[in-house]
Amino acid sequence: MKPVALTLSGLVLGLTAVLPLARQAATPPQLGVQIAPVAAPPPPTNLGAPRLAPTARTVSVTGPVVATRYGPVQVRVVLTGHRLVSAVAVQLPDGDGQSRSINRAAGPALARQAVASQGTVDGISGATWTSNGYRRSLQAALDAARAAATVPVATG
Repeated sequence: MKPVALTLSGLVLGLTAVLPLARQAATPPQLGVQIAPVAAPPPPTNLGAPRLAPTARTVSVTGPVVATRYGPVQVRVVLTGHRLVSAVAVQLPDGDGQSRSINRAAGPALARQAVASQGTVDGISGATWTSNGYRRSLQAALDAARAAATVPVATG
């Protein structure tokens, strides 16, 4: 039996085939994970210098929209290698003044927790629904980002 080799094009092809089916079955309709490559740094101009080890690959992934009692929650993560460097809330509940007030503090606090603990979020007192939605979107984004970060890049 031959080993299966994953390639970036294979991952894209697989996601292209599966995502439309997942979107049809998902509630709400905008459920899904978006993977966005981060631009690579420009090549070095000093060609005579010794070669350095390649830098870690940076991947940005937007997690699914998670519906909560007070509104949608969605998180975007950025990983460099396997290190979480950013976990920003793209959407937080803002349907009323109290939700906006709570989430002005909860969003940044959840992001700090996620980065400090490399993906674990305990939650914020007074923002239980937001914390639970954040945790679910964060985990889905991390899973997709880690999978994308480990797929070898084809050169040629």
